[in-house]
Amino acid sequence: MVKMVTFQIEDALAKDIERIISLGSFSSRSEFIKDAIRVSLDKQREKEEWRESFDEMCQSMRKTAISKGWNGKMPTREERAKIADEYLKGLGLKYNSSKNQLEKVLK
Repeated sequence: MVKMVTFQIEDALAKDIERIISLGSFSSRSEFIKDAIRVSLDKQREKEEWRESFDEMCQSMRKTAISKGWNGKMPTREERAKIADEYLKGLGLKYNSSKNQLEKVLK
């Protein structure tokens, strides 16, 4: 089923759409608008998927932290440094504070 939607846009936008159509990229204003809506909806879906993935990752991190003894309070600076060091070690990296840079750990 197709639904007709009517709307108004500024003259400058209408001129830009007409220019793009004249280049042959789209056969009509309707095709241009439908494509623009599809692109926008795809971007919105990607954002929603990313947000869901991020929430799942945060929940997983929370569970891991609790299993390692986190009590729900903000860690101290020393505790945060230890957590960062453990994370980097898992990636095969370490932080060299004297050089202020990450270095690969040779195995």
